[in-house]
Amino acid sequence: MGVDFTAVCDHQLDWAGLYALPAALTQSWVLPEELEGFVQEHLRQDTAPWCWARNRAFSSVEEELFEANQLTLLGPHGFIGVVFRTVVEVSHLARWWSFLEEQNVHIGLRRACLNIAHLVKARHLVYLPDSWLPPSQKEISR
Repeated sequence: MGVDFTAVCDHQLDWAGLYALPAALTQSWVLPEELEGFVQEHLRQDTAPWCWARNRAFSSVEEELFEANQLTLLGPHGFIGVVFRTVVEVSHLARWWSFLEEQNVHIGLRRACLNIAHLVKARHLVYLPDSWLPPSQKEISR
């Protein structure tokens, strides 16, 4: 039994930056070449732009973030994000085991997460394990 790959990073975005995040991700998004084989083999070639997965109980993205304290982002190629007031969680449909054992998946997921972390002006990026293993932290250098 395992779980999907997950990483978290802090973010330094104000409200305008958060609101524009899906467009910024879509504009800068490039699937790391190391993940292309995994995506072709296990996922459909989803190239849809990043977008908010809106909860219809809220009238706006802003209301959802400040009332529910989170927003979900749907991304291409098996990526999903959850945005909180000060943290972004990035998940991928690749399993944690694949991140540990498959070099191309490991490199590709790290590269994708680093790109997202730079976009949200993160200072720290932590890869979260699925069991008793300690997390792996990456200090973001500017």
